[in-house]
Amino acid sequence: MRLQDHPRVLWIDAVCINQDVVLERNEQVALMGRIYSQSSGNLVHLGDYDEDDMSERMVRMLDALYGDAEEDTDHFRNLDDMLLHKPQTDIAFEIDWVAIRKAAAIPWFRRLWVVQEAALAPRNMVYVGSYCTSLFEVLVALVWFRPLVREKAEISMDEAAGV
Repeated sequence: MRLQDHPRVLWIDAVCINQDVVLERNEQVALMGRIYSQSSGNLVHLGDYDEDDMSERMVRMLDALYGDAEEDTDHFRNLDDMLLHKPQTDIAFEIDWVAIRKAAAIPWFRRLWVVQEAALAPRNMVYVGSYCTSLFEVLVALVWFRPLVREKAEISMDEAAGV
């Protein structure tokens, strides 16, 4: 997260807020809106997943899913396809289910204040291990992927039933 050519000032909520003291946490959360909206950007560290090259696998899958969403929605001109996604084409790559499940289970996505964090910051970059991508692309990939999971589950259920 260091910049090569000049220093970077970071405010790290997990370091600056004692999560175990509810009163302190609530006081700090009230300030977070101003902190994020006045920032130059938001850096989200989702963790290091070094075993089995998991960081690289997660980022590769998220990038591929984002590219699939972009292509199928005519570069996001047709948002109905994004929001009510019914895949128009087969996915042209093999899905790494382990990497996607691991990405979807990252605790950051279950924290309520991340909505404020992401919405108020002028830009959001996500770090997974040493890999960096935009939060927008990660969220698009995960939203795009949800119906594919349902479709896969339906196909598996039909196969199990012998249909």
